[in-house]
Amino acid sequence: MVVSKRKLELQLGCGPCFSLVFERVAHRLAGGGSGGAEQLMAGDVICYDFQGDGRFDHSTIVVAKDQNGMPLVNAHTTNSRMRYWSYEDSSAYTPNIRYKFFHIIDRK
Repeated sequence: MVVSKRKLELQLGCGPCFSLVFERVAHRLAGGGSGGAEQLMAGDVICYDFQGDGRFDHSTIVVAKDQNGMPLVNAHTTNSRMRYWSYEDSSAYTPNIRYKFFHIIDRK
């Protein structure tokens, strides 16, 4: 399923703040919430709802996988490179955390 701009804004709870990124890459976004983290590939996006309140607070880009096939991500709120995807080591982490996974498809 390809994600519409409005649907993505509602899912992320961020409205127009996401519009520039959306205009550049969202035509390549597919899925969202389906499958597990192990299915993500380099270039895919993970969104984080740290409080579990339905408002997504953070996003990362998958850049590699570890020896167990789990995603490693880069982010820039606090510069993070090759960080384990679940963010359990983050001060923002809570037991209520929710994740959304978006696969970037190649539509040449």
